[in-house]
Amino acid sequence: MDQRALLHALSFATAGALMLGLCGAGPLAAAEPTPPQAVYQPPVFSGVTITLMDAIRTTLEHEPNIKLQAESAASQKGIAQQATGEFDLALVGKIDYSFIQEELSAAQKVTEQEKRDRLRDGLNQYSDAADLAAQQANEYYNAWTTLQNGGDPASIHFTDGLIQAEYDVFSSALLSAPPELQDQVRTDIIKWLQSRQGLAESARDDAVRARNEAVTSLRDLGTVPQVRQQQQGTISLQLSKAYRTGIILTPSIDISGSALRYRGKPADSDHGGPGSPDTYNTTVGFSVNIPLGRGRGIESAGALEKSSLIDYDASLSSLTHQASSSVLTSILAYWDLVAAQRTLDVYQQSATLQEKIVELTKTLIDADELPRVELTRAQARQSEVQAQVEDAKRSLHQARVTLARTIGLLVEDESQAPLAADGFPKAPAAEAVSGIDAAALENVSLRQRLDYKAAQQLQESGKVLWRAAVIDLAPDARLDINVSYSGSHYGGSLWEGLDGALFGNWTGPSAKVGLTYNKPFANNTQRGNLAEKAAILRQRAISTQDLARTIRADVVQDLAVLEEAVRQLELYQKSAQFYRESVSNELEKLRYGRSTLIDAITTEQREVDARIALVSSEQQVARSLAQLRFDSGFLVSGTGAGEFVSYTNITSLPSLEAGQ
Repeated sequence: MDQRALLHALSFATAGALMLGLCGAGPLAAAEPTPPQAVYQPPVFSGVTITLMDAIRTTLEHEPNIKLQAESAASQKGIAQQATGEFDLALVGKIDYSFIQEELSAAQKVTEQEKRDRLRDGLNQYSDAADLAAQQANEYYNAWTTLQNGGDPASIHFTDGLIQAEYDVFSSALLSAPPELQDQVRTDIIKWLQSRQGLAESARDDAVRARNEAVTSLRDLGTVPQVRQQQQGTISLQLSKAYRTGIILTPSIDISGSALRYRGKPADSDHGGPGSPDTYNTTVGFSVNIPLGRGRGIESAGALEKSSLIDYDASLSSLTHQASSSVLTSILAYWDLVAAQRTLDVYQQSATLQEKIVELTKTLIDADELPRVELTRAQARQSEVQAQVEDAKRSLHQARVTLARTIGLLVEDESQAPLAADGFPKAPAAEAVSGIDAAALENVSLRQRLDYKAAQQLQESGKVLWRAAVIDLAPDARLDINVSYSGSHYGGSLWEGLDGALFGNWTGPSAKVGLTYNKPFANNTQRGNLAEKAAILRQRAISTQDLARTIRADVVQDLAVLEEAVRQLELYQKSAQFYRESVSNELEKLRYGRSTLIDAITTEQREVDARIALVSSEQQVARSLAQLRFDSGFLVSGTGAGEFVSYTNITSLPSLEAGQ
């Protein structure tokens, strides 16, 4: 495997993986992300007065506590989505490339050096053999040419004693042969010499060839290698899918290649390399992880997701309850503003009346019907009422700003704080209030109150986690099953190796089964987790029961307070009516001299007190109605920003039939 080719292939694979990531998961290194902006811009009120319904609508749209609770619900939705994400199908890709260089060991260097030494020894032997064969071929040539030219056979000599001895035998045969046979014998000796010359020349050529091959091999081997280079490349892809039963299924494919080199040398051993072929392997298979103890089943593996989804539903219930709570606060602030406006009206009417009394007093003094000192008394009451008017204006200013702030308006000056357009609602009859079945309303309230529903949902969520903790007390036992097919290829180029490993002969199936068992003896982690979840469940159960107790008590108290407020209102209405008539009578009597100024002032002052008490009583009835509707869960219903009922319903007694 050529290093450059492997780097090239891995570069393409890495680029492909990056493109996949860019297409599927967005930029890996994008610019600084823009943080989410809060969608909250308090409005500015441009009118003069606002109705109760408009105040409620503004509250539901702009009150910050509702928006904060909505963001809490959105956060809980994100947490639930994260829990669901544990069961998403996931693609996991991994690309590894390693290039390791290390010095050869002393033994490896000795082996490589011995290989070269053997070639050098063989080179010397081949050179000597070639020289000897060449010398012998030359001697054979000289010998047969001498005989062929009629030379003396005794003059022929060979360096090799064995050959010389063999020739001496032939030479003796020549000398002892009869004259008629000597030519034939000479010819036979010449042929023998020529044959031996051919053999010697062949041996010389073989030795020269072997020597040249040794020279080439020695040159190809080069110097003794010093550094060993190991390359390893791997591309792994797998799909992972966790199921809510706890089972995890993972199909995968792994492609790997490895190569061994000596630095500066090719792969084959003839050229100084290690002689190890490049190897390519592909494995395709899947594994299944099955929990047998801890984490088994949907009650354990899916507990976090289920709990998070329940918590999200609880956050939506809390959101609507927060809307109801904010609306209640706005309604109470609205009635406070109505009371402040009515109070100012009472004192302003009183101030107008005081002007008339002062003028009447002056007229009577001029007619000698009253002593002049009585004017001081009238003016003192007039100043007192004017002071009360200023105090009522201050209270009205506070009530306007409080309402604007409560319903979520932006107030930069008093003109942006609205006045109330509506008056107090009509009070229900005392008999209608006393006729409500308190026990039945309590039961309906528990079904209507969304904070109680949220508490029940959180209790159910805690029960889910507690159940999972009970299951997880079991030992951690897991069964792993793996089935795979593999393909391999040895040698060749990178592309040939990958082609052979991917599309060559496959071997399989191979299987592997394993069991992992882990049982802590004390098991403190899981026991502690169970104790924690049990405590949380008990806490939520206590909170739920306590909230139910509080709701029941609040409903009973609200009914009692409302009934008393309605009866008190009836009395204050009569008192105000009687005092109104008394003031008219006293002024008429004063005009004709049948009453004193102090009687007229005292009666008017008591009439003002009665009207203020009437306003306070009407305010108490309106507040009690709103509080009863809130405590019984009939103020706001719906989801998201809340859906509110009509004005009539908001200012009327809760209906038991509507809560069935």
